[in-house]
Amino acid sequence: MTTTGRDLTHPAPEPFHLAALPLRNRLAVAPMTRVSATPDGRPTAQMVDHYRESASGGFGLITTEGIYTDTTHSQGYFNQPGLVTDQHVEGWQAVVEAVHSGGAAITAQLMHAGAISQGNSRGFQPIGPSAVRPRGQMMVDYGGAGGAWVCPERCRQAISTT
Repeated sequence: MTTTGRDLTHPAPEPFHLAALPLRNRLAVAPMTRVSATPDGRPTAQMVDHYRESASGGFGLITTEGIYTDTTHSQGYFNQPGLVTDQHVEGWQAVVEAVHSGGAAITAQLMHAGAISQGNSRGFQPIGPSAVRPRGQMMVDYGGAGGAWVCPERCRQAISTT
């Protein structure tokens, strides 16, 4: 469509390359915390269905919820998905296949909760770059106690190995 000689076609629905990643369009799903993995961080059938539905809805790119990356300190809340064990990888393979079958690409949001960890299924205390208590309160829905944050242990050695 043109108005007074200007082209008003929007580029969002057009195919696009994000670096070397071909996308069917520029529409993307931003990462959203879902709290739907198993207690040990494995993606579930519910997650496969959710990501498949998003991809089938016409989006070009899906970004996962935050995925923890080690078995000690990076987990931020209970039922958060991980990408650490062979079982995690197997679960994410099913998600990736579902997204691809829906016609979209997928990227992973890797995360380390640091001082704002409110639930770690392995029982480790939060670590952060400084021993400063975060402002605000933990959220019960994410496994926090509902009170003030735990003051993280400042541990340069642990941070460098995490």
